[in-house]
Amino acid sequence: MGLSDYAELLQTQLELLRAGKRFALVTVLSARSPSALKAGSKAIVEEDGSTHGWLGGSCTTREIVDLCVRIMAGDGGQFVHSLETCQGGVVEVLIEPFGERRKLLVVGEHSELIASITEIARVVGFHVTHLSVTPSDKAEALDRLGGFLRSVRPENLYALVATMGSDDQLFVEKILSVRPLYIGVVAGKKRAEAIKKWLLARGIPVELVERVRSPAGIDIGARTLSEIALSIMAEAVKYSNTQI
Repeated sequence: MGLSDYAELLQTQLELLRAGKRFALVTVLSARSPSALKAGSKAIVEEDGSTHGWLGGSCTTREIVDLCVRIMAGDGGQFVHSLETCQGGVVEVLIEPFGERRKLLVVGEHSELIASITEIARVVGFHVTHLSVTPSDKAEALDRLGGFLRSVRPENLYALVATMGSDDQLFVEKILSVRPLYIGVVAGKKRAEAIKKWLLARGIPVELVERVRSPAGIDIGARTLSEIALSIMAEAVKYSNTQI
């Protein structure tokens, strides 16, 4: 890589960090011929598998990209990996994840639905926080919610309110105040309309109220709780590039 290539790669890293996106920096530690890659070469792999820089032949690139995506979906740190190149050489690479993982906040009592949402969310790369709410501790839960919201970047935050009609409007209002990337509410159509009317009466801007996804989830003909959880996470992923 020439100096201009390094400068371009550094600029890409800065842009991705400013945008709050997660990516992996790949550095070639050693390369044994036959291999087109050289020690010191660098490239960037984003969460969606897109690349910046060169990672060698097609088979080498595919293996490195797949490995980076799996590492970014987990909680691990740096990772050193050896692989055979398309030509039969051996390359050792250092993979360093950068940026925050997408954060999903789930508000509500523990339930089978929340358990399914949590499982699916973690598989697709979200860091999940469950804020438990019971009828007897709503005030305390709202305080805990405030503390959580102050600790995260809203442009990286996805939220789901699943208190099932139990003062769900209070939690929606508080979450909306930080303008998260996505907010869904598990509710029927009649309850969803009531929540939106309440928010408007509280002075919440109409453009924010209209962004509340309720009933949460896209229409996939879901019937079981697991299918409903899948529809909700599909909707959250759909909003990955949409700012509220």
